[in-house]
Amino acid sequence: MKENKPAYTFLHYPDPDSAGHAYGYLGPEYRDSVKAVNGYLGDLLNMVETDPEWKDRTIIILSADHGGKPGTKGHGDAPEPYNYTIPFLVWGHAVPKGVDLYKLNATTRTDPGEGRPVYAPTGQPIRNGDGGNLALKLLGLGPIPGSHINNKQDLAVR
Repeated sequence: MKENKPAYTFLHYPDPDSAGHAYGYLGPEYRDSVKAVNGYLGDLLNMVETDPEWKDRTIIILSADHGGKPGTKGHGDAPEPYNYTIPFLVWGHAVPKGVDLYKLNATTRTDPGEGRPVYAPTGQPIRNGDGGNLALKLLGLGPIPGSHINNKQDLAVR
């Protein structure tokens, strides 16, 4: 990546998901895979921070597709908070450090607290589905045709 500086890169680290499904969430294999991905992410963040060309033009959107209840190998129990509580982090150029995305988006997103909101026209939390249209907005492009999540591209990160 250092030699070929793209305008957009999508990285997917499947190891924790694969380990969770194969051996169980929060078991030793899962934890080892999370540690490995943590190292990869650390390398990526360090590369961005130490290269002036990357540092001044890079934003990283980090999320997951689902969680997993400790000791289980699936995520089919929809009401289980372990399954639907996931990170959504935005880091990089012009993104204020330590910003709470819910405070920044108080009029367009609702912090779900411990709840699991249904998909509805209002009262939505920040969802992993916000990422696609956020990335397009940051690139100066319009929303994904036919999308329903963040189709107004109104998720603010700065």
